[in-house]
Amino acid sequence: MLEMDGAPIHVREITMPQGVTAITDGEEAIAVVNHPTVEPIVEEPMTAEQIAEAEAEGVNPQANSEQDTESRSGNKSDTGEKPGNG
Repeated sequence: MLEMDGAPIHVREITMPQGVTAITDGEEAIAVVNHPTVEPIVEEPMTAEQIAEAEAEGVNPQANSEQDTESRSGNKSDTGEKPGNG
């Protein structure tokens, strides 16, 4: 089992398939796995005042958040274009 504690994984810890031999020293570190350090973004619910302001500007504050995410990510699937090609 892979542990996420920042300890390196060495060649000697890898079980090679039958007929395969490592050509490097068993003490060679080949990977280090760490826990992610980025905290997830948590969006706070809109206040009644924010909803009223959005509606006054003609924005639907209750719009599907998935659609909002796609528009921010540059997803152009509705035009037939692939993201990153525009």
